[in-house]
Order: sequence, then structure tokens, then C-alpha cells
Amino acid sequence: AGPVQDVALGLQGGSLLDQRASNGTEIDRLLYESEDSYVALRSTYVQLRRARVAGASGPDAGEAALPDIFEDLPEDAPASPTP
Repeated sequence: AGPVQDVALGLQGGSLLDQRASNGTEIDRLLYESEDSYVALRSTYVQLRRARVAGASGPDAGEAALPDIFEDLPEDAPASPTP
């Protein structure tokens, strides 16, 4: 790895840290205040991924471009399947 690659890697790492810092409150709320943080994080990822595949972009692309994936679930449905 040369100096140019080292600088590029450093910039990419700095960008990731900046994104985490900018979204820290939302990430912490998702992880620590949700009833099931794994399901909440998975749902967020799936919605964002579907929006990107559909070609949407921007900070609200996941919400605007896609329907709620849990819309048809009954109120008493378990958060995750039981083994």
C-alpha cells in the first residue's frame, strides 16, 4: 500500500466516523430504546437497501420510497419467530 492509498483509507475512515457522529442520537435511540434492537436495526437496513436498489437517494429515501414492511402484521405478532 502506497501513501496515496493510505490517505484514501484515512479519509474514508474519517468520513465513516463523521457519519456516526452525525447520526449518533438516532443510532443510540434505535439500539437502546427499542423493544428489540436487532429487529429495529434489521428493518432499518432492509428499508434502506430496498430504497437504494429502487434508485432512491437522499436522507429520507428509505421512508419515502418504500411501504412499511411490517404494515400487515397483527398487533399481537411476535417480534421474531420462536425456534
